[in-house]
Amino acid sequence: MIPRRDRPVGLCTLVRVRTLPKYPTTEDSLVDQLKTSALPAVDDVADDLENYLETKERAEEFDVKIEQTDRLIDESVYERYE
Repeated sequence: MIPRRDRPVGLCTLVRVRTLPKYPTTEDSLVDQLKTSALPAVDDVADDLENYLETKERAEEFDVKIEQTDRLIDESVYERYE
């Protein structure tokens, strides 16, 4: 399991959003709820954003390595069955 500080932070954890009603009314519309939502201070999420970007970069590097490995496996299988 990825340690907490390395996990990407979802929008729901960054924005305090109330549960939306199944059938919004004019008194409690989505626009009204968004107006009452609050974004956190940048300083409060800067570390989480930095960790997210680092994790995303590592994931992209792993994706490239996985593609290379898959290509090598495909070539090896192809050569064995020629």
